[in-house]
Amino acid sequence: MSLKKSSGYQKTWKQFSKKKAHDCLVFFVDEAGRGPLAGPGAGWVVSFSWKGGSSLFWDFKLFCGAERENLYEFLVSEKKLFFASGRASADFIDRYGIVKALQKSIIDACKKIILKMENSVSKKNMKLSEIKFWMKENNVLLVIDGNSSFWLDKKLDIEVAKIIDGDALVAEIAMASIVAKVERDDFMKKLAKRYPGYGFEIHKGYGTVRHRVLIRECGLSKIHRKTYCKKILES
Repeated sequence: MSLKKSSGYQKTWKQFSKKKAHDCLVFFVDEAGRGPLAGPGAGWVVSFSWKGGSSLFWDFKLFCGAERENLYEFLVSEKKLFFASGRASADFIDRYGIVKALQKSIIDACKKIILKMENSVSKKNMKLSEIKFWMKENNVLLVIDGNSSFWLDKKLDIEVAKIIDGDALVAEIAMASIVAKVERDDFMKKLAKRYPGYGFEIHKGYGTVRHRVLIRECGLSKIHRKTYCKKILES
């Protein structure tokens, strides 16, 4: 299991967590909705009410179906855990691209985590400069699933650790992944009622054969990503 940092060197997450993360307030990050033809891109963040993360979940494994739903209910009810999500609309993705969209959604999720930790609603309009200051003051480390930092290290001026296959290797990222999967699926089911006829409740916006056929037959809805669907409409 290798951890790739922006500075270019590699360490195992176990070594890294003992030497560095123990002294940091760690925000574990996963994203969802990078590839779908419709619906938002979103970032999910999980953190703990103490520094260093949790050693209680290292044997955590990913689940599917009803098990995932049950695990989701357990995780979001755990008072020692902080979960938050941010979303970027299909229109935002078309305008600025998926990387900036996910960057925005992750920053929004981080802001919500900060508000929860501060138990404050007065800071709900926190500016980026205030978020950066809070993260510096609290020695925040972002640990992200995958090989992209989404330029968050530069945008937030903090250290970002990237872990390839992190959702399968690091329990805390897997927690964020579980919440991301369940909440995005639920959101797409709600959108299916507002935009019937596309089967969003089934494919959740992904490019299944049936979904592509429906796009050709019905055209695009307001939640479709035009830049993603261009070739489908042209074929």
